[in-house]
Amino acid sequence: MSFATSRERLKAEKKKIEEELMRLKPEKTGIQEKLSSILNEEERLIKELRECRDAYKYNKIDVRLNMISRSRREINSENEGLERRVRGLTEDLEKITRKIQYLKPK
Repeated sequence: MSFATSRERLKAEKKKIEEELMRLKPEKTGIQEKLSSILNEEERLIKELRECRDAYKYNKIDVRLNMISRSRREINSENEGLERRVRGLTEDLEKITRKIQYLKPK
């Protein structure tokens, strides 16, 4: 009887992890979109900076570029944290699936 209860407990835990992964998927997509737009903006500002000849305009663009670079680093670290979390949940899901298969009556 204990095998059945632990199998049911593992199935419930598996379902909870799957729900968490499904919840994280749109969040990851949103972060990827933000990162993509920031990278495009950063490339545009770098191009403007290279073409600029006016010292005042150069300083303004440089300040904006620094702000964009800072936000890119923040979003990049957020993205890495989310990827680590997804990777950990995926590993947990695989372990639980193997345990369920092991406890399955033959």
